[in-house]
Amino acid sequence: MATAQPIVEVPDNIKGVTTLTAETLIETANSIEQLVLIDSRLSEDRAVGYIEESISLADIETTCETLSEAIPELHTPAAFYCNGIQCGRSVRAIEIAQSCKYSNLYWFKGGIEEWKAKNYPLAIE
Repeated sequence: MATAQPIVEVPDNIKGVTTLTAETLIETANSIEQLVLIDSRLSEDRAVGYIEESISLADIETTCETLSEAIPELHTPAAFYCNGIQCGRSVRAIEIAQSCKYSNLYWFKGGIEEWKAKNYPLAIE
């Protein structure tokens, strides 16, 4: 049984983090080859579709140790997303990443909702 997570208030922006739209996520991924894309949603959310090449790391599984497995260096660029603008999972994951001293962070605030609304392709396992 999943543990209830505290409600995260989703801010307009996160200090020290670059907020992306779907288009700027694509541009960033195309211009920064080493960008790591983290899907902060639960595995059951990912089962209905995810952004290709993203790594599944739910916020409830995000720790400094799990981040170090996904993001090799503290300065490696990493973008986080979840379900949409009301989803706090990516916010929580970014806060954890910041506490672990990751510094080159991006936030795709619109998440899967924006991605799907703009008819970008989803990968399905």
